[in-house]
Amino acid sequence: MPASQIHRHQSQRLVSKDVRNHNLGLVLTELARNPGVSRSYLANATGLTHGALTLLIRELEEYGLVRPSDSPEIRSREPGRKKQLLALADRTYAIASIELRNESVKLTCESISGKRIVEREYAEDFHNRPVDSFAQYVALRIFELMGMVQRLGFRSLPIVGVAVPAPVFDDNDTLLAAIDFGWGTVPLGKEIIEHLHALQSDMAMPKIIVFNDANTALWAEYRHLCNLEPANAPSTVLYLKSDIGIGGSAIVQGHIFNGSRGTATEPGHFQIDPHGRSCACGRVGCLVTVADPSLLLERAHLGDVDRSKGRSHALSTLMAQDREGIPLAHRTLIAADRSIIQVLSNIIVLLTPDCIVLGGYLCDRVEEISRLDEPSLRCIGYKGHRGRQAILPSFYRQDAVTVGALMRLRSCILWNAGLIANDLPWSWSEE
Repeated sequence: MPASQIHRHQSQRLVSKDVRNHNLGLVLTELARNPGVSRSYLANATGLTHGALTLLIRELEEYGLVRPSDSPEIRSREPGRKKQLLALADRTYAIASIELRNESVKLTCESISGKRIVEREYAEDFHNRPVDSFAQYVALRIFELMGMVQRLGFRSLPIVGVAVPAPVFDDNDTLLAAIDFGWGTVPLGKEIIEHLHALQSDMAMPKIIVFNDANTALWAEYRHLCNLEPANAPSTVLYLKSDIGIGGSAIVQGHIFNGSRGTATEPGHFQIDPHGRSCACGRVGCLVTVADPSLLLERAHLGDVDRSKGRSHALSTLMAQDREGIPLAHRTLIAADRSIIQVLSNIIVLLTPDCIVLGGYLCDRVEEISRLDEPSLRCIGYKGHRGRQAILPSFYRQDAVTVGALMRLRSCILWNAGLIANDLPWSWSEE
């Protein structure tokens, strides 16, 4: 066979393989969204022919990823005669999220079908500790988790997401800087893998995906809004949160907007006062220098509460004092609100978002922060939600990061399931 024909034949075979893996992902993703449906439903939902679907389901059943379901918890969504229903198998692949919080580390592990395997929060404060100590700690938790999922009968733990309150480059491995923890630029994912190898070098290592926590939180909130009103879903959403520093993210036309380097949308470091205080980022007068939660608590004389009982309790106390009309608490929060409104007004001009979601302690300040100027309010809104109605509190609140991370990890595994099941190379991707 001539070389040109060989090359063409190999290219066609590659394209055919890619199409098959894509179609496997279509079926699995639909089953994740709608457990307990028939082949007819899947054919209509995916646009695949019944013949193609039969072959794909047979392959997925051979991999152990799909099973017939007659479980009473999973009911048919279709009228008419009884049909064989399909669902994702429970004990195939596990996924895990590890979130670095202010004074703790939260670990959550689920099956790809969404069943919770373990959820734990460890009291660990990594402020002013070397980033390597965090990498080593995460590696130990993953090592323990790999043993647990194996004992429970799962095939493997192919992927773990590590969410941190810091900008992350678009390689999903490298932190730009975690200023609140005193960390500079570091390939966190690679460091975690090195520590895992040190624990047991012959293990099949999971992929470590490092997330910016605001990005994953926003993804959860965005998917919630899309599911709430599928016909009226927003396409561009701005998210601000404040619990560790002030973070944020944006979804533009349905995709997380990270900029060319993966580090866009950091509202905490928008300048609001060119003559203000120096910021750890090297600028002066950043939003965090006037509205960071730790600063607010000190100004409200709640710094000791923050240090002794934790950030969440201290911020709840500050909000309660404001509701009770205590002047110091009220003045502290109003000053922070004004600065946040100033930054929001500038971002609105740049992005003209359909809506704004507020997380962290800002959930309790929606009414106050909604007092934007009229030109800014006219720029935001989507079907049925205009102006102040398009400024919303976080639905998932403190769970948003975990929910979003697991959503993104599950999507990656479902779209790569054919490759993973055949022990073929695969990479991080979100369809």
